[in-house]
Amino acid sequence: MIQNLTPERVRLGVTPTLWWNDDFPSIDIGVPFGQCVSEMALAGFAGCSVGHKYPKDPAELKAALDLRNLRVCEPWVSTYFTIGGMEQQTINAFEDQLAFIKAMGGTDLVVAEFGRTSHILPVALFANRPIFDDQEWDQLARGLNHLGKIAVDCGMRLNYHHHMGTGVMTRADVDRLMASTDPSLVHLLLDTGHLAFAGDDPIAAAQAYSGRIGHVHL
Repeated sequence: MIQNLTPERVRLGVTPTLWWNDDFPSIDIGVPFGQCVSEMALAGFAGCSVGHKYPKDPAELKAALDLRNLRVCEPWVSTYFTIGGMEQQTINAFEDQLAFIKAMGGTDLVVAEFGRTSHILPVALFANRPIFDDQEWDQLARGLNHLGKIAVDCGMRLNYHHHMGTGVMTRADVDRLMASTDPSLVHLLLDTGHLAFAGDDPIAAAQAYSGRIGHVHL
């Protein structure tokens, strides 16, 4: 098993949230962008996600990462297929991020449905997270398949991140999402912390979806 986890097959990336917090920007001891990505490279990582301190110009960012043999391995797109009037905005945001990650030399995009999420709100997370009805599940599945087709047509891969405080948080939610989406278009981002937080076994999920996992958060 470990022999299969070579750099050619599995690239290790890291989030800048270890240097500052992009969900809660007030949590910050002042580490600048250059120090952050230099320490990523010195620690041996091959990739990173994008933080709010990163240069906004793709050419400037790519030059800074190329210097350190890093690449952006995970641009995030929040989707809003389960609430009204947000489908086209979601697609537009996805296409913008798709163009960005291609310019940065990446191959994967990560999405999570944030319609009515209780994530980062000052409310009880479990009690107030959305529970999708059948229509909302159908809307989400159609939307994700559509985004997945856009990604595949561009030589990219879409990975869905089950996320605390959202309508796809528990193992049962993941099972329904996987069953209702096209395996060739929608892959799973397995997040061990989020599944454990939800009270489920991440190892069991990894075994169940070993052939469909495109991205992992540890």
